Amino acid sequence: ILSAVVWFRVSLGKKLLLLGVGGLTAAALFATLPDTIRARYATLYKSGAELPTEATESAAIRKELVRVGLKVILDHPLMGVGPGQFTLGANDIAIEEGRRPYWRSPHNSYLQVVTETGIPGFLLYAAVLVSVFRLTWWVSKYTRNQPHCASLANAAFCLRLALISYLVTSTFLQHAYMSFVPTLSVTAFGLRQWALEVLRPDPARPPAPAA
Repeated sequence: ILSAVVWFRVSLGKKLLLLGVGGLTAAALFATLPDTIRARYATLYKSGAELPTEATESAAIRKELVRVGLKVILDHPLMGVGPGQFTLGANDIAIEEGRRPYWRSPHNSYLQVVTETGIPGFLLYAAVLVSVFRLTWWVSKYTRNQPHCASLANAAFCLRLALISYLVTSTFLQHAYMSFVPTLSVTAFGLRQWALEVLRPDPARPPAPAA
C-alpha cells in the first residue's frame, strides 16, 4: 500500500527503481510465506482441486457469505437487519432454503454495513470515507509546495495512507463499528482547519506611528 501511494509522488526514474525493488521484495516475501498462507492466496487464481482442503473451504465460505449477504440486502434494502444482526439474518435465509443455520460473521466491513444498516446507511458510510480522502487530498494539494507547511503535507500523506490501509483491511475484516472511521474523519477535518489557518495570509500590519 505504501509503495502504491509513494508511486504517485516520485519521478519516473524513482518509479522504475521502486517497481524493481518492490517486485523483488514481493517475490522474496511470497517465497518465505508458510504453505497455508500461500494456499489461501492461490485461491484467487487456482481451482479447488489443486489446493489444500483448508484453503478451498475458506474460499467457499467467503463466497457463500457474499451470496447470503446479497440476499439479505434484497430482503432488507432500506433498514438492513440491524447492527450486529447479520448472523441472524443469514440464519433466517438458511432456514428458508432448508439448510442448517450457521453462526458466521460477514468477514467484510462493507458487507457488514450494507446488510445491517441498509443501502442508505452504506451510502452514508461511504460518503464519510470519501470525505476523508477529499480532505486529505485538499491539504496535500495546497501544502505540498509550501516550505512552511511540510508538517501539514506529511500529516495529510500519513492520514491518507491510514485510510487506504483501512479500506484494504475492510475487505477481510469486520471493523466498521469500531473507532477507526470516526477517528479518521475527525482528524481529517481538523487537519483541513489547521491548513486553512496556516495558509491564510497575515493581515496587513498597521503603519508605524510617526516619530
